[in-house]
Amino acid sequence: MFKFCFKRHKVTTPLADMDARCAMELYDACRRDDLEKAKELLPQMTVNQINYQHPSAGENTSLHEAARHNNQNIIKLLLERNVDRRLRNSNGQTALDLCTTNETRQLFECRAEIESSKCESCTLIDDKTFYEWELIDSEALQLASRFRRELKPCATLKQQKHLTYIIHKGYLPRYLSTIKSDKEVEEIRSKFEPALNNKNPNCIVQYFTEEQKFSYLLSRDMARNVLHDMKHGCSEFSCICLYTTKDGTKAMASILSHWPTFITYSGNKLYRGVFMKETDLAHYTANKHIIVTTFLPTSKDITVARQFSGYNVDSQRLDQYEEGKASFLFTYTMKNCICRTAIELGELSARPHENEVLILPYSTFLITNITTYQLIPLGRRIEIELEQCVDQELP
Repeated sequence: MFKFCFKRHKVTTPLADMDARCAMELYDACRRDDLEKAKELLPQMTVNQINYQHPSAGENTSLHEAARHNNQNIIKLLLERNVDRRLRNSNGQTALDLCTTNETRQLFECRAEIESSKCESCTLIDDKTFYEWELIDSEALQLASRFRRELKPCATLKQQKHLTYIIHKGYLPRYLSTIKSDKEVEEIRSKFEPALNNKNPNCIVQYFTEEQKFSYLLSRDMARNVLHDMKHGCSEFSCICLYTTKDGTKAMASILSHWPTFITYSGNKLYRGVFMKETDLAHYTANKHIIVTTFLPTSKDITVARQFSGYNVDSQRLDQYEEGKASFLFTYTMKNCICRTAIELGELSARPHENEVLILPYSTFLITNITTYQLIPLGRRIEIELEQCVDQELP
């Protein structure tokens, strides 16, 4: 049993009267599930107003209030505005802690729907069967080794400066182009400044874990680039998708894989829970290899993973039955190998109490077992066990 010690974030500095009134209006809109009022208020509000902790409401933020009432549309709206999900109220609870349904909790899992898109310079279409990893059987091992060799070292100050510069000046503008508010663009730029000026990438990792849009865009680009390379033989000289994103995604993967201050995970088991369509993973079979093509969040705590799997251990039922969907629990058996394949996020995570560990791109696993359980009265849960392939096993 782990004993968690939470660090309380500082209570928001008192706002001016006008700013406080605006913050209270948003809070009330979140409580009443008044989506139109929230949409009207948010464009003119600062981050401090949105994240304001109301002393008269137990230091709850607007996000706390929306989560407490499971007002999902407003939660989505707030998450799109870079709200701080790490803030804790006077009881030490984050907004996620106040959610009472699995569907609402999953909004906080840094997920976003994947849109269909077509690369204009090649014929590969990225559709909605696009996931964190792609099963490629025996080729997974050789390809993973090749992709890892393309990552850049960051042992010297010059190398570190080069990688942070690529993200700050090369990849960040791609993300900022999706932000409509000039004020928000400047606030985001300021968050990335320490990476460039102090050669400290912690702020990049923190932003990746807390901001849904950024993590989604980066993960999608990373996974899509691998698919373009594997399935279509694209290069950055002939494919717009690779040309515009390859340097940025490789720089991010290089930093997480080689930056000396990050803590390499050295434990044995990691867990990931997902509630999704069974058909999406129908191609998973035992004794097949997978390659992780993006940044894969997991937990050291199986109870945390189960929260996201949609399965209630006590009642032995699904939290909510949906036809065609099942509860998936992935168990990753990790091995101590030469290369870093996972890092402990700790306090860098927007959800430190979840004991989050990030499995890094180009890690390979062998599917060792798949067990399906029929639940009463309805639904299924599926447990998938995977074992990490170490460098010595690469052909």
